[in-house]
Amino acid sequence: MRLEASLTIAMRFASLVLLVSLLVGAGRASAAPPAEHRAPPVEAAPTEPNAIWLSLGGQAAIQSYNSFLQVGVGYERWLRGSLWLDLGVTALVHVDTNVGFRGGVRWWFRRAPGVCPFVRVLLEAALLHDRAAGNAVALTPRGGGGITWFSSPGFGLGVEANAGLGVAFGNGAHLAAAIDIVVGMEFRF
Repeated sequence: MRLEASLTIAMRFASLVLLVSLLVGAGRASAAPPAEHRAPPVEAAPTEPNAIWLSLGGQAAIQSYNSFLQVGVGYERWLRGSLWLDLGVTALVHVDTNVGFRGGVRWWFRRAPGVCPFVRVLLEAALLHDRAAGNAVALTPRGGGGITWFSSPGFGLGVEANAGLGVAFGNGAHLAAAIDIVVGMEFRF
């Protein structure tokens, strides 16, 4: 039953992402976007130095993490060049709910107009709740990458995969590892 509810939430989020993408991209007459709709080179100071991202995806727990559905929100701030500060919160929901607080950096690469590959490096502090094993706190370095397509300078849709390997403290210290695959939206301002 929880799996069906999680899939329903995922489908509604995907429908929302598609609808927003269609609305933002509507009215573009040619295949090549006008210069004002192209994302600036990553080396240039962006006209929108802040970003809010929303994500929805799944997590394959390897050890300690016990979650399936991941929902996240975060804030980014341009630092310099292609480097952005990245802060976020994720809720990992299945039988029990875990909450993760993430901080790190994201590097954007040179790209074709609108297409933005990136690499993200984070440190996550996660509060893990497990009815059977008890509560724990995990400190997990995470790394990954993805690609975002900007249909306009201020709005992008993306996909990302990342993995983390760290230690969880609670009833002794033990391994904490997980792999995430998420889709998301980014709003720059």
